[in-house]
Amino acid sequence: MKQQLNQNYHSCPPKEESERVALRSLMLYELCCTKVTRRQLTMWSLTSTMEVMTSGGAAET
Repeated sequence: MKQQLNQNYHSCPPKEESERVALRSLMLYELCCTKVTRRQLTMWSLTSTMEVMTSGGAAET
């Protein structure tokens, strides 16, 4: 009987969990559907990484 309950629990996640998953997929969906292209996103991540690296180097010296 206990095993049956565990299986039910795994197949149906708690409400908060499913809401969080739905929110995450919605955010991904909005990201994909906005005018922002993958190339722009890569450029942004590159520039932010460069900024972090340069600021880190400046802080060290």
